[in-house]
Amino acid sequence: MNKETETNITILEERLEGIQNAIAVSRSNATHATNATIEMAIEVLALPELAKVEEELVVARLAHAKDTCLVI
Repeated sequence: MNKETETNITILEERLEGIQNAIAVSRSNATHATNATIEMAIEVLALPELAKVEEELVVARLAHAKDTCLVI
């Protein structure tokens, strides 16, 4: 794996973990009065970003697989 691809995958994995953690913390800190607002914010802001990062990670991993595949 080249260093740039390895670094990119690591960064994307950390972003993914950070978004998942932010969602979990937001949900755990929500009160009965703020729960609906928190869930709406997660749906509108966090979930699209989560999907985007997951897609970027799949692409990076596929690129890595392609780079490391030996052609005989």
